[in-house]
Formats: sequence, structure tokens, C-alpha cells
Amino acid sequence: MRLEKRARILILTGNSLCHNPRALKEAEALADEGHQVDVLGSGANQAYRLRDEKLAAEKKWKFIGLGNDAGRLERNIYRAQRYLGNQAHRWVGWENFWQLGPMAELLLKEGRKRKADLYIAHSEAGMWAAEQLRKEGKRVGVDMEDWFSEDLLPEARRARPIRLLKELEKNLLCHGAHSTCTSEAMADALVEIG
Repeated sequence: MRLEKRARILILTGNSLCHNPRALKEAEALADEGHQVDVLGSGANQAYRLRDEKLAAEKKWKFIGLGNDAGRLERNIYRAQRYLGNQAHRWVGWENFWQLGPMAELLLKEGRKRKADLYIAHSEAGMWAAEQLRKEGKRVGVDMEDWFSEDLLPEARRARPIRLLKELEKNLLCHGAHSTCTSEAMADALVEIG
């Protein structure tokens, strides 16, 4: 995929930057190539947000922490949504984006506001947001820093929306404009899902 010089790229991580070195390195590499890069991540934890701001200081790219302005009511609504999403999965098998946490909606909302030439997902919540943006006609991609649908122990998989994650991975890998992963072996295995 070729990007015009000075493309606007939005990295959708949904995590703290200090806990996502791969997104940080990608932002740095893309900015060094002349692209305008913003990284959308979690800003809900004040201590992590301060570390993230320090990591992003004086860089060619920008980190935007989301969720730090949520009030008590909004945080309680997010908790209730996640609880209800998990219960719906537990009792009737309905896999849903609420299981991915509040960052999924926050990334989508902020991604829509910040028009970009390319949106790159770096997390489960980021994949969901990128897939919604893809359906709206936006150019999206994914960095498979983890194989989200495959990397959990069997006991942890029971409570996760595995079918939803597999669908997101397949759609982004097969229909996205950009994809990267951590190794040749993983790339070879990911080709099989297409």
C-alpha cells in the first residue's frame, strides 16, 4: 500500500502508550517518513497518562488519551455496559462489542471526529472501531501485535467474544488496506484465515 506523502494516520490502540511499545514504534516510524500521526489511547489512568505524555513529548507525532474526562456517571454507564455485555454472552451466547470495554466506542467516536487517510488498529477495541470505520468507507488497517482470537488460555477464552474477534481479524486482514504482524511465522498462519 502506498500512502501519499504527509498522509494523516490515526493509530487506534485504546491502551496506555507506556504499555504499548509497538504502537509507539509504529508512530515514530511513520512520522519519520513524513506522515502526520496521532495515536489514540487510554487516558483514564492518571499515572499512566502522565507517563504517556512524557513518552510523547517533543515527538513528531501526537498522543491523545481518551476517557480521562469521563465523570462518575459515565464511568458507571461503561461498567454497566460491560457487565451487561458479558452477561449476554454468558447466558445466551451473544458476543458483542461491550465485552471489549469502553475504549471501543471512544475510539470510534474520536476516529470519526479526526478524519484520517488511514486508521490502524492495535487492540481488540481498536479492531472493532476500525471495522466500523471500514464499513463507513474509510481506509483501515491492522497491526496484529497479538493474535487476539487465539492467544488466551482455554479457561479465559470461555468469557471472551472469540467469534467476534475472529470476524474482526478476518475482515481487517482481508479487506483492509494495511496489515502488519510480529513475525514471519505469524504472517504465514494469518494467511490461512483468509
